[in-house]
Amino acid sequence: APFIAKIDGTEVARIDSSGRLLVGTSSALVAQGVTSSLQLHGATAGQGGGAQSISYWQNNTTSSALLLNKSRGATPGSYTIVQDGDGLGTIAFGGADGTAIVRAAVIDCQVDGTPGTNDMPGRIVLATTSDGTANPLERLRITNDGVIAYNQVAPNVETAAATLLVAELKTGIIQYTGAAATLTLPTGTLTEGGFSGIYTNMTFEWSVINTGSGTCTIGNGTGHTVTGSATVAAGTSGRFASRRTAANTFVSYRLS
Repeated sequence: APFIAKIDGTEVARIDSSGRLLVGTSSALVAQGVTSSLQLHGATAGQGGGAQSISYWQNNTTSSALLLNKSRGATPGSYTIVQDGDGLGTIAFGGADGTAIVRAAVIDCQVDGTPGTNDMPGRIVLATTSDGTANPLERLRITNDGVIAYNQVAPNVETAAATLLVAELKTGIIQYTGAAATLTLPTGTLTEGGFSGIYTNMTFEWSVINTGSGTCTIGNGTGHTVTGSATVAAGTSGRFASRRTAANTFVSYRLS
């Protein structure tokens, strides 16, 4: 039978028959495909809802802490060493899709190398779920030696004069392989429409690698202009940062 705690006859928490601690609900719920052992639910606006607060009060340099740990031991207190690639802790974010809680983004910590006594190499992995899909994909990681690596899809290739698509800029690398020609930037309106989240001063970077036989020139589009050199000579590359300066208005700065 469950253990139920009440205040003035109203249930405030329970430990169910499976040993799960439930606060704000009388039955365990599934979220992101997981039925958690500790569940906190809230439905009262302005009173924290489902929020959790961890505070530390002391005149020193110590802070509050949330500790996520992993051992390959099958029982508590069994410190069987973890292995390269093992997950050590996950913070996952989800939202209701009308029928269930679906995962939108994840921050993962994983073992990143061979661990040993007082030696635990780790990496941080950030993943987000693309529009129209249900599972997060890795976008960025910080490795155990401090290298920041990101997921890079294959470069888009242009062979002649063309108007660039926002999707091409978002891939981060454009390879030009033709004779002298101009690649025109998309309009500011199209650029803004190509992002699901937009805000003033939002900036993203992209590069042009010219492996063709002639100069590649980056041309202005309506509401999208270039500051700095717009030409990328054959056999060279150019790096740009596109910044939203106002609604439907972008400036692409030549960085190198």
